Amino acid sequence: GIEFQKSMERRAAEMGGGNFTVPVQRLTDFIDGVASTSAPPSSYRIGVKPSACHEIYPDSIVASIRDAVVNQFERQMPGYLCEEALLHGVETRTSSPVRVCRDSETLQA
Repeated sequence: GIEFQKSMERRAAEMGGGNFTVPVQRLTDFIDGVASTSAPPSSYRIGVKPSACHEIYPDSIVASIRDAVVNQFERQMPGYLCEEALLHGVETRTSSPVRVCRDSETLQA
């Protein structure tokens, strides 16, 4: 659980180059399994770096995301899969189903 989460965060931080720069990948490149060399503008203010976000996650997760985009999202929202769609990697803290209990005084886990 937690180690899995940390490993993805670590790979994303390395891929982004540090300083909270986020690795991003065009959705079309993610589907094709190639690193992005450019990226459209992002709302993430700290900074983004075109990357190969598909390398952050295990193959089974990448396959599931690809399947969902191609066979679900694109069918329900034609045009979703396009050059301007941008994936940001990796958000694990706010969307993680794992709750880490912390000491109320020290805030240590």
